[in-house]
Amino acid sequence: MDEERFTRLKDQIVKRIGDLRELGQKLKIRSPAKLLAAARGKIEGATLELAKTALAYETSKQVLAPKYRSTGKSAAEGPNQRLQADLIDFSQNTKTKSRFALLISDVYTREVRAKPLPNKTPSAVNEATQELIPELVDGKQDYSITTDKGREWSNLDAAIPGQAIHREKQSMNDISVLDRAMQTLKKDMAGDVADGSASNWVEALPEAVEAHNSRPHAAVYGPPEKVEENGVQDFKVLQSNAQKFLFNRNAQQRKKNALSEAGAFRAPTKNRRSFEPQYGNVQMLGARKRDDPPDKVRNTGTGQFLLKEVQAVPRGSIDAAGRLTDKNLPRKIRLQERAKDLEAYISDIGGQIQLNSLERTLRRGGVDDLYKTMRKNNITIKGFLKLYSDIFKVNRGLVTLRLAQADPPPQPEPAVQDPEPDTEAFRALPLLQRLRITDARAAARREARARVNRERLGGLPSAYGVRPS
Repeated sequence: MDEERFTRLKDQIVKRIGDLRELGQKLKIRSPAKLLAAARGKIEGATLELAKTALAYETSKQVLAPKYRSTGKSAAEGPNQRLQADLIDFSQNTKTKSRFALLISDVYTREVRAKPLPNKTPSAVNEATQELIPELVDGKQDYSITTDKGREWSNLDAAIPGQAIHREKQSMNDISVLDRAMQTLKKDMAGDVADGSASNWVEALPEAVEAHNSRPHAAVYGPPEKVEENGVQDFKVLQSNAQKFLFNRNAQQRKKNALSEAGAFRAPTKNRRSFEPQYGNVQMLGARKRDDPPDKVRNTGTGQFLLKEVQAVPRGSIDAAGRLTDKNLPRKIRLQERAKDLEAYISDIGGQIQLNSLERTLRRGGVDDLYKTMRKNNITIKGFLKLYSDIFKVNRGLVTLRLAQADPPPQPEPAVQDPEPDTEAFRALPLLQRLRITDARAAARREARARVNRERLGGLPSAYGVRPS
């Protein structure tokens, strides 16, 4: 009796899930809560868990799900331990000699330091960094500093002590503390210029930095410059950061458990429109390596992804069958004329060029600064050639043109076949024509026999070295 009841309940649950799945597909619903609301009065016994199960394998729900939004907290173990740095760019909208400003912030105290720069070369950035950081960290040597991946930071390791660590940001919010401080400083500088107390941002910057460090901040329970001096304030900040670390750890552990249970995931795409796929194809979860950081995951190949950005999906999920729009079409139309320029260049030099030679030519400004146009449109040289695969062909490092194929030459009319011997048509021919046909057929038979003999004896060694043909 118990087994029969269990089977009956199982069949009922399976039927409800199937009915919910059909309803979701009919009404184009990808949210379990909305599917449950739509099922009220239509599917008896529907629950939120059944709705989640019904939509778990829906490809559209997975690829069109909203991308990850950061819920983590920026935290530090103590003062002078975690720094963030970035540049304020005024190069396009001011007339001052200084075009940039280096800004460095302490994550724990929220205290900032800034200095105007004439340019953003690595040497200029390093010189300003060596001046600002020691003052900010009170001479501490073992700290970490996080920046973006700009070229201005390419030689930062030479400007910081050997015990310090330079990290590049991996996601959008990795330097969020500094970004918030930068926004405040810009508003304060704009206010000074509007009030007339400063004529430009260079004059307004020092007072804006001083005001930022001196006024109370809710994140640090008082002025940033007083955190290390006020024991009560320091304790509150330490307690707050401990809670943030615990929050981050729990969130990371939940995501890791969900991913391990699912066994597969989808990585985010770069699409920004809501109707474009927000996540890519299904990838199986790979094994971790000894040196992997806790916030990274691997697929079964060589790919690495941020744990917080991937979407865990059940094993057996399938890739999207298609997409509504062609993401490359606008770019392809926009760069069509430049593709024709490159086609004309390759045609003029013979119709082909080595890929590495083409890269050198373009990087040096060839083809009317085509490389500069590619960088503005965020496309590589190989990506450009692949985008116009109907014009260019790359094979084993050689770039050639897919020229239009010429019309094939007209086929010759089939020759009139000679009549077979011993037929009425053959006997009706003149004597000379009959002799020509007979001699031609005899010569063809002799050639066929000789070819057979050559093929049969071709593998045997010859007493004269080379057997005459």
